[in-house]
Amino acid sequence: MRIKVRMGEPLWRVVGQKMITLALPDKGNTLTDVLETLVATYPNLEGELHGSGERREFYYTLFLNGQIASYAERAKVPVQEGD
Repeated sequence: MRIKVRMGEPLWRVVGQKMITLALPDKGNTLTDVLETLVATYPNLEGELHGSGERREFYYTLFLNGQIASYAERAKVPVQEGD
């Protein structure tokens, strides 16, 4: 399955592009899988997403099809082909 990820400022500068197409397994994917695939593909993204040091927090807002998606609930938020 392929999904498109739009990167905002400053994340797109870390990965070098504003739109990324990710290939994921065909079924059962969540926002967690998307984030893990992004970090595996672009290792420098990890520090930017979570900061560094003891308090590692997620600083960005996630959107799925124009709707805010909860980072805390990311493992429960399914993604589908074309998202």
